[in-house]
Amino acid sequence: MSDRSRYGYAHRKVRKQWEPIVADGGVDCARCNQPIEPGTPWDLGHVPGSATEYAGPMHQGCNRNTMAEQRALVAAVSEYRWFV
Repeated sequence: MSDRSRYGYAHRKVRKQWEPIVADGGVDCARCNQPIEPGTPWDLGHVPGSATEYAGPMHQGCNRNTMAEQRALVAAVSEYRWFV
């Protein structure tokens, strides 16, 4: 599935607004607060729990680890509930 089909017009529009700013450097990752170096892959990250609000540019690793961490937390909570 291409990024174009996964993300709608609003997402692509906001990302396009950020592109020149990130390309110039000086943008910190909205998740880890470390600089996003020009030329490195980045994502437009969402506010946790929202599919429509954007937190801002994030390192790809920071953004994509968010879902893995959330899944692990849900799995841990679900497993815990079975034994209560």
